[in-house]
Amino acid sequence: MAAGGSQRRRPRRTVAFAIAGAGIIGLLGGALGGAAGAFWVLETIGTPRIAPAAKNAVLAYDAMPAEGLRPVDVAGLRRDGTPLHPCVISFLQEQEPLIGKADWASVRFHPEFRNDDIINEVAFARGVLGITRQNDIYIAVPRDPSNLNQLNERLFFHELAHVAQYAAGLNIGDYATSAVASYANGEQPKQNFYEEEVRSKEQAMLDAWYASDQRRACHPDVGEDMSRRAESERPEVQYAFFDTDKGEYVIVKHRLHVGRGFAVPTNPTPAAANAASATDDTVQPAPPDES
Repeated sequence: MAAGGSQRRRPRRTVAFAIAGAGIIGLLGGALGGAAGAFWVLETIGTPRIAPAAKNAVLAYDAMPAEGLRPVDVAGLRRDGTPLHPCVISFLQEQEPLIGKADWASVRFHPEFRNDDIINEVAFARGVLGITRQNDIYIAVPRDPSNLNQLNERLFFHELAHVAQYAAGLNIGDYATSAVASYANGEQPKQNFYEEEVRSKEQAMLDAWYASDQRRACHPDVGEDMSRRAESERPEVQYAFFDTDKGEYVIVKHRLHVGRGFAVPTNPTPAAANAASATDDTVQPAPPDES
C-alpha cells in the first residue's frame, strides 16, 4: 500500500518539478512570466482538457451607482475599471485590522467578458468566478444561470482580501508556488495558503458589513432589522448566456438574492434567525464560490 501510494504521488511530483522549472525560467523574463509558465504547465499537464468557453456577459444592470461598486453590484459589473463606492472604501478602512491594509481607492473591478488576458482565461475556463492581481479584480459570469447567486458579497470580500495580501507583499509568483505545493501534496491548487487565509476572513467581513453604518449609507432603504435585505440589495440583472446545445446566446433576467443563495451573519439575533426561517427576503447562507 505504501509503495502504491508513492507511485500515485509521483506524477504530481513530476508536474511540480516541471512547474518549478517553468517558474525559474520565467524569472529570467520577469515574475509574471514565471507565473504564466507555472500555470501553463499545471493546467496543460495536470488537467489537459481545459478549453476556453464562450463568455457569458452582463447585458443590463440599472442599479450601479455612479460613485462606484457596492458589494451587491459585483453581480452586475459591466464597465471596465469600476472603482469601489466611497461607503465601501470607508468600511474597508475601518476593517483594516481584520482584512489588512491597501490603497482601496485604487482598486478597480473588471468584467471578464471585456478582457482577454491568457492567465485569467486559464482560470476562468475552470469555472473560477473571481481573480485578483494587485489592485485589479476580474469577475466572470457563471456558466450556468442556476449559479448566479454565487456573484455575492462573499465573493466581493474574498477578492478584496486578496488585494490586501498583494499590498502586504504577495506577488503572483508566490501564489503560483503555493498552488504548486498544494497540488504536489495531493490537494487542489486553490487549497493553497493564500486562499485559506482569505477564506478564514470571509465570514467576519460579512458579519461586519451587514451590521455596519456603511451598509446603511450604501443602501438607505435598509430597515431596522439589519438581517433583512433592502430592496436595493435585490436588484434585477439581465445576462447573456451561451447555450452550447443551440450554439447561440439566450437572454436571462435574474433578480438577485430572492430566496436562498447569499451569506448570513455568523451570530444573528434570535429575531433575525426566526425571520430567516420565515421569509424569502432574509439574508441566507451562500454556496461556496470557486475563486
